[in-house]
Amino acid sequence: MRTRNVYQAVDSHTEGMPTRVITGGVGVIPGATMAEKRLHFMAHMDDLRTLLMYEPRGHAAMSGAILQPPTRPDCDFGVLYIEVSGCLPMCGHGTIGVATVLVETGMVEVVEPVTTIRLDTPAGVVVADLDVGERGFRLAGPVHRHRELRREPVVVVAGRSAYELVLEPRDSRTLVRDRQYTGNALAVTFGTAALITYISALPFIVEDAYNQSPQVFSLFFAINSVGLVAMAQLGNRLIRYLPVVRVVRASLLVMTAGAVAFLAAALTGHPPLAVLLVPLFVFVSSFGMARPNGTALALADQGSIAGTASAWLGALPFLLGAALSPLAGLGGQGGATLAGVLLGVLCVAALASQVLIARKLGCSVSVNITELPAESVPVSWPASPGRS
Repeated sequence: MRTRNVYQAVDSHTEGMPTRVITGGVGVIPGATMAEKRLHFMAHMDDLRTLLMYEPRGHAAMSGAILQPPTRPDCDFGVLYIEVSGCLPMCGHGTIGVATVLVETGMVEVVEPVTTIRLDTPAGVVVADLDVGERGFRLAGPVHRHRELRREPVVVVAGRSAYELVLEPRDSRTLVRDRQYTGNALAVTFGTAALITYISALPFIVEDAYNQSPQVFSLFFAINSVGLVAMAQLGNRLIRYLPVVRVVRASLLVMTAGAVAFLAAALTGHPPLAVLLVPLFVFVSSFGMARPNGTALALADQGSIAGTASAWLGALPFLLGAALSPLAGLGGQGGATLAGVLLGVLCVAALASQVLIARKLGCSVSVNITELPAESVPVSWPASPGRS
């Protein structure tokens, strides 16, 4: 079998959050610094990111790191962080994965009880200390025992700024403080509740207010379903060329536009049925693009609490939808107006949650960043073992 490209990779995980470490096959990326390499990669090599991160080789929560020669003499390796949404300046869980792979594969010399690895990243120099003491590697045997990063400060120097990164324990309470999760989870919750409201209101509009047959109702419902699936597939294509967050926001904006147009038509009194059904089609179809990508953004960085995060993300939309859907029938034959109000409010809330609450996807949320006095951080280090 012929192959055009061969890439060497080691898959790791940080409490369940994956990091695919690319150890060979990429070559040296042009650029005098890792920041310049990142910009070059984004402009000219992004197809490699999608090849390594997207299905069938990856999935919606896949992350990775490409090893490079360091651009600084005081570092052991250069690292370029990649994931489904783009190319990151720095990633907390990705750094843990890289450091672990470097030690486990013997790419760095293991020094007991603590092995220090200096990484050259687009955000600056990251220093990782790995505890390889009692649970360290057994040099005399073929089996490598488990090791983990010490729960102690790690120093990052980016230009003249100095920061302390402290790894905090993850539990369900951190979900509330995680703006990336909260904003996208609320967007998915409000959007799904709007879809449930639409499902509840549609029979009253088509069959009761406009005296159409169940067959006509079923036909329109089927057309909307096809639109939803088609937009979901289009979203899968778009995220190969655009940041996921941009796709989510655009789809939420179109959803909101469809809901508002439906409300405006309903407020005119008794418009032709087609005038109501067209904006509903736009609303439903756009949901097919918003929900899967919004869900991916919410769960992308949850690691060890991905199960809890997924459970809340599954329960909240249906709890809210169950509470609001009965309201759709209260308007009787004038139910289109009430349904339009509910759809409009829910869609605006979904868009606002994503735009105003969710932060830009970046470093792992298990990392707290607090500024330190610059004089407390070393600005240079001796050469690493084995490096001249």
